[in-house]
Amino acid sequence: MTIAQQLIDVNTAKQNIKTSIENKGVDMTNVPFTDYHLSIDSISAGSSGPVSTWTRNSSWATVTPPLPTENKITGLAIITTSNLNEIGFFSGSGTGTVDWGDGTVEDIAVSSWNTHTYDYNDPDLTLPLTTEGHKQALFTVTFTSAPSQLNFHTSSAHGLTKTASAFGEIHVSSSSDSGMLFATTQMKDPHPFLEYINIVKTNTSTWLSAFRGLHGLQRVDINHATTGVITECSYMFYWCKQLCEVNTDWTWCHANGANATQMFGSCSNLFKIEGDCSAFKPNNATSLFIQSGFWSVTPNFDYSVCTTLANAFYGCIINHLTPINAPVATTLSGFSNGYGGIAYIESLSAPSASTVQNFMNSSHNPLVIDAMDISNTTDMSGMFKGVNSGALTGPKNLDNVVFNTSYTTCASAFYYSCISDADFIKGNGVGVTTNNAINMFYYANALCRVRGLTVVGSAQNFLAAVQGCQFIEDCDFSGVTNTTGMFNLNTTYNFLCSFKGTICPAISFSIANGMLEADALNEIFTNAPTVSGQTMTVTGNPGAATCDTSIATAKGWTVVT
Repeated sequence: MTIAQQLIDVNTAKQNIKTSIENKGVDMTNVPFTDYHLSIDSISAGSSGPVSTWTRNSSWATVTPPLPTENKITGLAIITTSNLNEIGFFSGSGTGTVDWGDGTVEDIAVSSWNTHTYDYNDPDLTLPLTTEGHKQALFTVTFTSAPSQLNFHTSSAHGLTKTASAFGEIHVSSSSDSGMLFATTQMKDPHPFLEYINIVKTNTSTWLSAFRGLHGLQRVDINHATTGVITECSYMFYWCKQLCEVNTDWTWCHANGANATQMFGSCSNLFKIEGDCSAFKPNNATSLFIQSGFWSVTPNFDYSVCTTLANAFYGCIINHLTPINAPVATTLSGFSNGYGGIAYIESLSAPSASTVQNFMNSSHNPLVIDAMDISNTTDMSGMFKGVNSGALTGPKNLDNVVFNTSYTTCASAFYYSCISDADFIKGNGVGVTTNNAINMFYYANALCRVRGLTVVGSAQNFLAAVQGCQFIEDCDFSGVTNTTGMFNLNTTYNFLCSFKGTICPAISFSIANGMLEADALNEIFTNAPTVSGQTMTVTGNPGAATCDTSIATAKGWTVVT
């Protein structure tokens, strides 16, 4: 390996370490590589690291949530010695009063932002200090006419002077709001102290980016007053890096489904999604859980109307993928791509998907598949492609996968994979035909057998560098157009000993330095197509000296022994 390549590998490793630390909720902005160990120590100490359930700060003052029959907001403001002591809200046409909790009571400003700045030295802030030394205030917004909209994000464009708020906890009950928003896409972390949002009642018609970018948010409870109304959930919890629990009944989802693009994207600490998840129907699951961390068991959402699952679980580590039935999904590209992977697929049915490109590319998990239907897929390129470190990338076998029997692109499909038995007949009933087998099993060092594969295009480096593959069975390579490196197995561990029922390429190729006895070579000669001016190289095989080359030469082959 050249020095230049080594430097590239070091830089890649550095970036991967940084990404992993960030996925644990640690801000790595401007942190030099020499201080990465300090960031890692902060995770171990629990100062910034993820948690599996939210535990309310025991020193926080008790907030009384509003009743579902009320139009009211209650909450807690966390007041520090810094200048981040402002809270604000917008309620559209809502009228009423707001008690800021420091002796100040005001009428609600209609169709305008209502803002308030606390003073840490205000003697009216009489609640006990938090364990961190912060002061507290309990605020209450009481509506006499219900709000038409509720926004809680902070921005100077909305009349607020600070770049972040003092919200620590928010409870909302509203009977007529058309939308609810706690953040803006422009702000990195608008509510640094906000850990809990409890929506007692809402009639919102959209969850688009509702909680986006709330880095400290840990739990959300949602009770929607109306069923079947929400069609937009994209970026709903995007980049909520500390979010660990979401609880809702999910019946607010429209019968035709909801756009769930990056709904839980970069929620790297997400641990629990509660409620009847089967009531939620994403109709677009693009990057739904991208970089959302570790899943013991994935939520059982209803994917029956979902049109795409591209990158749905990109970068996730999944022990058990619960059944997914996606009859109209057209793509599974990048489904579990990235440095994560799936250990067990119970059932994944996507018979309309035309591509599974990079389905589980660069995974670190071995894979067991109970049932998988990709019967119309025409692009499997990079489907189970591993990483150059030789990490375990599935599947171990293909017994339970239903593939498309027509032409399918398989370039690098099992590159660096840990597949052991590539038996396309056993899972499919019939074999698979590929029009591109370039690097298909390159460095797939656990591979023992390839069976039931027809190649009608390039097979360059088809089995290059593979260690230990023994059997090529019931394959048809007569349509191969490029044999460069096709059977260039690892020279030290080339155990290829059988071409049973297999038709060799109709152009020059080499199967040198294997373990093919004379009988096995004679079978290759017997099944070989008739050609003109092509060469077959069999040197280095134990049967090369005693095989009957006349069988092949009678068909126009030159045999090099």
